[in-house]
Amino acid sequence: MVFTIPKRLRIFFRYDRKLLGELAGCAWRALRLYSHIYFDRDDIVAGAIGFIATAGEILNFHPHIHVLITDGGFLRDGSFRHMLYWDTDKLEELFRAEVFRLLTEKDLIGRDTVNNMLSWKHSGFSTDASVRVETIADAIRIGR
Repeated sequence: MVFTIPKRLRIFFRYDRKLLGELAGCAWRALRLYSHIYFDRDDIVAGAIGFIATAGEILNFHPHIHVLITDGGFLRDGSFRHMLYWDTDKLEELFRAEVFRLLTEKDLIGRDTVNNMLSWKHSGFSTDASVRVETIADAIRIGR
């Protein structure tokens, strides 16, 4: 899964690299909240590994988060609940809210900026869950 942010917000992460870790935290909180909503319970935890990337395909500054995540979550008793689908629109909404919260709490953007960006037809935020690990060969390819 990949979480991306709009170009308008990337400048903050370019000059304060500590924010990149907090961006990864935004992705994790969005995933955790999504799983709580999906399963209608807050005692479920997905397994995930996140990677911070700062360059796009053409080596431009493009901070984004790659996440390998389980298709479901674990309960306290160790049992696993399978998630049948990812609603990436809902996940994007949760991620966007987390990023806006982060940047407003740090006084990097104001409520006017948030409201303006929320009015955009295309928000610039993205969650992509199209790559799936189905086979051992997939796992090896993704792990490279």
